[in-house]
Amino acid sequence: MRELLIAADLFPAVANNTKKITIREGMREFNPGDDLRIRNADAELQFLLRKVSEVHKYRSVGMVPLGMLVEDGFSDRIDFYEKMKRFYPNFSAATPVTVICWD
Repeated sequence: MRELLIAADLFPAVANNTKKITIREGMREFNPGDDLRIRNADAELQFLLRKVSEVHKYRSVGMVPLGMLVEDGFSDRIDFYEKMKRFYPNFSAATPVTVICWD
């Protein structure tokens, strides 16, 4: 089983199924069909079980379709870059990313 940590303020959206996607820095080894344990980063015992439905790998953030950014809760590319720096301080348009979707 694979585990994803989700920031405490984003975890409720996962719990109520309005967030079914995450964009992570780097090329991550997730595959469709993987069992996924999505855990609240601030509460070790608060987690949800899901199944990976899609995985998309991009050599740079600029290649990620705007629709995926919006689906993950960002209003536009500028909003995306600014908010991703919260988790990845050196995040830039050249950063490779993996988009992980779940059921």
